[in-house]
Amino acid sequence: MVRELVIKPKADGTYIPFVHARLLKPLRYLRLLAYDLSNSEQWIYPPRYHSLVARDITQLAIHYPAIRSPTTAMWLETFRLVWSLPKLSVLFLDLTRYPDITESGMRHLRAIRRPGACAELKTLVLKGEFCCNLLPECAFGTSVKQLSLLFHGDRLGPLGSNYGPLLAQINHFSSLQELHIYISRSGRPGKDTSAASGYIVPVLAHLRPDALQTVSFRLGNLGSGRRGHFFLELRSKVDELLTKFPRLGSVSFQLPCPVGDLPRDVGMLERLLLDRLPKLRETGVPVTLQWHHP
Repeated sequence: MVRELVIKPKADGTYIPFVHARLLKPLRYLRLLAYDLSNSEQWIYPPRYHSLVARDITQLAIHYPAIRSPTTAMWLETFRLVWSLPKLSVLFLDLTRYPDITESGMRHLRAIRRPGACAELKTLVLKGEFCCNLLPECAFGTSVKQLSLLFHGDRLGPLGSNYGPLLAQINHFSSLQELHIYISRSGRPGKDTSAASGYIVPVLAHLRPDALQTVSFRLGNLGSGRRGHFFLELRSKVDELLTKFPRLGSVSFQLPCPVGDLPRDVGMLERLLLDRLPKLRETGVPVTLQWHHP
């Protein structure tokens, strides 16, 4: 009956010897491994330790320290594990700080990548911009069909030169069908930290047009008076990009709304949104506007 194994040390340096024959032998249907490093400052397991539990793992989730930078060992062992899972189909990485990794560490990381790694990976969720510039080439393979990017926002987005590795990786996803982008906070309109210029535009610009069918954008906080500016940026920067995907079947926008404060004229805002996407509207692709409580 056991399908999931969650490892969460409560204090730094806590060693949980979960790769143990008496524990793992009965767990023949274990499919998900979740490793929570939020309370850890270092990677205390020996190399390849996790791969011993990974024979049939199809889903992997790793949550990194929230107040400390992941060490070189954490970053190396993360990808050593990811690349050792032949059946991995779902991967979630939650990174809130830049990994503290040296150039020699990056060379080592590139050297241990296996041919055919992530060949079965179909769903990828990356939370936080901070891993974007520290990815080895083709870190997640080429077979991803569902991609979710959760950005903190209000800082230089993937358009910046440091985020080239992430955009290069996105360009490898030739069979991508679903794209979901969540930006927790948008910077000033027109700047490289804004939701449209800093995040949406560079990601769409690097996607291959072959297979994409569904796109959703969710904004956590637009800031005071920035909703109209966001709509304007859609027309000048996003509208034409969305028309390059011939199989696109739906586009949705989810905008923030304080609890109990739904805009009075929702219909007017929906019409305004459509008015800001004239080229997409001509293609007949359905566009929806939804509201959520941040």
